[in-house]
Amino acid sequence: MPALCPFPGSTRRLVSVASTVVMVVSLQGAFSSALTPFHNRAFAQSTPVITPTAGPAPAASSTPEAGSTSVKEKAEPTTAEVLEQQNKKFQSLESFARVLGLLETSYVEESAVQSEALIERALKGMVASLDPHTTYLPASQLRDLTNDTSGKFGGIGVILQQQDTKLEVVEVLENSPAARGGIIGGDIIFAVDGLEVNQKNMDEVLNRMRGLPGSSVTLELVAPSDAAKWEAGKKPGRTRKVNVTREVIRTSSVTHARLSPGYAYVKVSVFQEDVSEQVDKALRLYEAENGGKLDGLILDLRGNPGGLLDQAVRLSDLFLDSGIIVSTIGRDRAKQEVEYATKRNTHPYMPLVVLVNEGSASASEIVAGALQDHNRALVVGSTSFGKGSVQSIVQLPNGAGLKMTIARYYTPKGRSIQAKGIVPDIPIPTAPAGSMASTGSNAAAKDSITPTLAPSRGERNPRKEADLEGHIDAADLDAVKGGAAARDGFSAELEKWPSGLRSDNQLRIAYTYLRSWARFSAPRTLPGR
Repeated sequence: MPALCPFPGSTRRLVSVASTVVMVVSLQGAFSSALTPFHNRAFAQSTPVITPTAGPAPAASSTPEAGSTSVKEKAEPTTAEVLEQQNKKFQSLESFARVLGLLETSYVEESAVQSEALIERALKGMVASLDPHTTYLPASQLRDLTNDTSGKFGGIGVILQQQDTKLEVVEVLENSPAARGGIIGGDIIFAVDGLEVNQKNMDEVLNRMRGLPGSSVTLELVAPSDAAKWEAGKKPGRTRKVNVTREVIRTSSVTHARLSPGYAYVKVSVFQEDVSEQVDKALRLYEAENGGKLDGLILDLRGNPGGLLDQAVRLSDLFLDSGIIVSTIGRDRAKQEVEYATKRNTHPYMPLVVLVNEGSASASEIVAGALQDHNRALVVGSTSFGKGSVQSIVQLPNGAGLKMTIARYYTPKGRSIQAKGIVPDIPIPTAPAGSMASTGSNAAAKDSITPTLAPSRGERNPRKEADLEGHIDAADLDAVKGGAAARDGFSAELEKWPSGLRSDNQLRIAYTYLRSWARFSAPRTLPGR
């Protein structure tokens, strides 16, 4: 693939989720309903233009589906046919110019037919019938999008997803104005500063959510529990109002923690410009603490909408020393661009678990698919979003931009995940840890990192030794010999985790698999020998 070109006049490839308007409120603000296709958070370089690098290849459209074999070659058009096609195109352009001129000079309401507004609506309409990821970006939207990858913007700190006429809060950024105001994931925004949300005024709604740091905005919200009862086209039965003060939001796309000696957790929330460098730095930190090599790593890609393709490739390359990472095919099916892993920056081998869910899209799926196809990682969680296309953003002469789908991408084994997603090796429900635990009197179950499963029929909350009053305590043999009281090792480790991770059911279960992996892959030694 072409090298990155982070300067004007170039384009940069993007692979970001679909069906989600990313509105870290403010940064991505005036997103039109056409922007539904992706969590914009990971798209823009600090430059107005973006280039075929992390996602799309300068081509745009179909590609051979899995199993297809040959493609019929079209006969070259004759000179007469070419001239006829060009003539029709010019006639259409002439008609467009004439309609524009007539409206400007003769329409009854002069204020309703300003040329700039008319042309912008026409451009939006031109791409409206194409795939949901292809859209026209007015200059203001392109600027907002461009600011995103810097990791700093003004707003209230939420990520939104448009679903028909509803605007749902997908994620609330930690320690953001929205979080402090009590806004939670799953809330539906009914109105912003009195303006009720509908499909026609989505741009204005999103614009109202943005504003200068220090200014306030009032949101009228429908709680997740009430949203299911809310019929389309009708007013919700119950809403709540939240007044939030906007501020500059600073985000880091990578967070990490040490789960226990030798075991690390790294979460990538979006593929911004420096993701691979941040992950590389975190890994080196934990490797240094553990004698140069980790015993296990959990890479969390849940809720990651995607972003820059080159960062997805570079992140995968940290764990792979050879082979294909991803391939893309655009309009010309005979041309395939392939990204390969290299040995240069690969980290020492460690057992690796990758967490995904329905919010993991595009660039996230590239990483998960590459590591899964190479048998380099165990993919755990729920089936991912399923966005297997690449977009490129090109700046236009009027300062606006065109984001268009130019290619499909494929995993190393040639799998297309478009509308399918990455299916995890081990499916795990997203229910909070402890929510399916026995309701018996054994309080230790709440602290244990061991996964709890719902009882089968006929075995509802069976009583165990620990539930019997007066049962004696016990300790492992090592603890007895050492004369120390025994505590569940997992429980002790869990208490040292950051508080936000302790109730994460999928993470806790992924950690148990990771620990077991190390145990089963170690040389067997029989007791007493």
